[in-house]
Amino acid sequence: MMDKRSKRRNSFITMLVFMILLCLPTAGTALADDGPVAVRVGEVSYPLSLAQFAYQSGIDAAVGLSLETLTDEDRQMILDSTMERLTQNALLENRMREKGKADFTDAEQEIMRSMAQSRYEQLWQGLYQKLRESSEDVTEKQVSEWMNKQGYTVDAIFREYRIQELQFRAFEMYCKDVTITTKDVAAYYENTYVAPDRERYEHDVPLYEKEILLKNNEAFFVPEGYRYIKHILLAYPDDLMDALRPYAERLKAAQEKLQEAYQSLADAATQVAEMNDLLPWREAYDEAKAEETGAEQAYLDKREEALDMLKPVTDEIIRRYQAGEPFENLMKEFSTDKNFQSPEEPGFPFHPESTNWPEAFRAAAAELEKPGDLSQPVATDTGIHIIQYAGDMATGAHALTDEEQKALEEAALYAARLDRLHTLMETWKQDYEIETHPELIVLK
Repeated sequence: MMDKRSKRRNSFITMLVFMILLCLPTAGTALADDGPVAVRVGEVSYPLSLAQFAYQSGIDAAVGLSLETLTDEDRQMILDSTMERLTQNALLENRMREKGKADFTDAEQEIMRSMAQSRYEQLWQGLYQKLRESSEDVTEKQVSEWMNKQGYTVDAIFREYRIQELQFRAFEMYCKDVTITTKDVAAYYENTYVAPDRERYEHDVPLYEKEILLKNNEAFFVPEGYRYIKHILLAYPDDLMDALRPYAERLKAAQEKLQEAYQSLADAATQVAEMNDLLPWREAYDEAKAEETGAEQAYLDKREEALDMLKPVTDEIIRRYQAGEPFENLMKEFSTDKNFQSPEEPGFPFHPESTNWPEAFRAAAAELEKPGDLSQPVATDTGIHIIQYAGDMATGAHALTDEEQKALEEAALYAARLDRLHTLMETWKQDYEIETHPELIVLK
């Protein structure tokens, strides 16, 4: 069964800012004077170290956005995007210098430095917490060393904020007349955030649960059919657990034998010339499969005895619920699972097409038709469950709060002005000699 989701919805504003930063025409790192040049536009040039870091940042971002494996095509697209962003960045630097808008006062630099320090600490904490979830041996020193090695430094982020400020100055000069309507904002939200998630998850509940629910991530679209469920979990009596042990051991041995038979069959299939030659290994596999099926059924039959043993308790729970007692009160009194015992907590997200629940539990929960319905007791490896259909879950596109709507409007206006700026940059390219060397980037 899925654990209680401890992570609440991430700030939509933070996500918008993150997506904006990914679109900035730079990745930002220390600009070294030595080493081969990867991008040169007019009087501005960027070294290979910057381009390599920018490319790697794109790879890290793609993996962080659920692309667990990247194809060669993915890497090429990220490389092309990296070189284009750096070219745009250099174009911006050249034009702002010519307009006398590339200098910053000490006070302005101090503000950006402070922002960069805060952003670095936020990134550091996020990485540290993520690594600690997988290994408690990770030290703070190791995290700092890794970030510095990868180029995620305060100086790098400072330069990122500097480029962002140059961009805003360009907005004032060239894009101040760009405005957007309510319809534009809605279209931006749909096209940028909702549509990609709808396309990915609308007809693939297992994928949604793998990438979103099980990883405590958030999506801008939830497939139809989700509901909230709560349950009362009763532990098996000790004497039944003792009686189940030999059945569980028999099942484990049968499963191991089946796995060995499968591997032997697979190995033989690579060596024989004719399918008929596989008959001995196939017969051994079929025999092991029948043994495993029998052992599993014997285990399940023995486990079902708990339903009778705990019937007085389950009958009392159902009777009191039907008499009007709140389910949460009964959860607090009887359940060994302490999740969602408050009426203010919605419950576990559940979908009938989910593949992340024990089959007996999933089938029982799927049969519930409306909020308030209660299942009959059902047995799983963790105990006896009585499941409640706690309520319907908001599905479809994520409904924005007032704060999120305001952030979205700002992001949509930013995107519109950025589009105008990019269009202008295409014309600026004619004014400068441009040199790029993507072949120097190591595509890892």
